[in-house]
Amino acid sequence: MGSKKRSKRRSSHVEAAQVSPSHDRWNDPAPFGLTPARQSMAGGAGALLAGFATAIVGVIAQAPDKIRYPGWALLLLTFSAIAFIACVQCGFNARSLMYSHAEIAEWRPPEWEEEETQDLRSEQHEDAAIGRRWEQGVEWTYHVGIVLLGAGMAFVLIPMGDSNENLPRWIAAYSAMACAAAQFIFYVKGWYEDRKPVDTNGSSET
Repeated sequence: MGSKKRSKRRSSHVEAAQVSPSHDRWNDPAPFGLTPARQSMAGGAGALLAGFATAIVGVIAQAPDKIRYPGWALLLLTFSAIAFIACVQCGFNARSLMYSHAEIAEWRPPEWEEEETQDLRSEQHEDAAIGRRWEQGVEWTYHVGIVLLGAGMAFVLIPMGDSNENLPRWIAAYSAMACAAAQFIFYVKGWYEDRKPVDTNGSSET
C-alpha cells in the first residue's frame, strides 16, 4: 500500500517536472552541514531524549508525593516527550525526500537522455523543497523539546519542606530553568538571524 502511494507521488512529481521551469544544476544541500546536523537531531539525540523524558514521567507518575509540583512536572515532561517523538517522525519524513545527485547516479546508471536528466533534476528540487520543510520541523520540535525538558526537570528538582539539602536542590532547579531559557533565547536568535535579508554580496543587511 505504501509503495503504491509513493509510486503515485513520484509519477506526479515527474509529470509536474515536465511543465515546471528547468533546473540547470542539481539541488545543493546548502548550507552545507545543516542537513546532517538535523538528521543527527532526529535520529540520535531526539530519540534518546524522548526515551529519557518518558522514563521520568513514569517515575513521577508512580510517586507523585515525592515531588512538590508533580502536575506541572508531568505536563511539561509529557509535552517534551511528544515534541521529541515528533522530531523523530519529521526526521524520517525529511530523510525520505533529501537525496543527492550521487545517490541518484548510484541507483540509476547515469546514461540519461537530456529530457530524463531534466526530469530527475526537477523531481529532486521538488522533493528537496518538501524535505526542507520537514527538516525545519525537526529543528523546531527538537528545540521546543529541550526547553520543555529543562523546565520539567526544574519542577522535579524544587525541594519540599525544610531540609539541609534544599540549597543544592534550589541551585539545581534554577540551573535547569536557566538552561531552558538560554536554549529558548539561542533558538529564537538563530531563527531571527536566518531570516535577515541578504544583499547581493552575500552578507546580511544591517
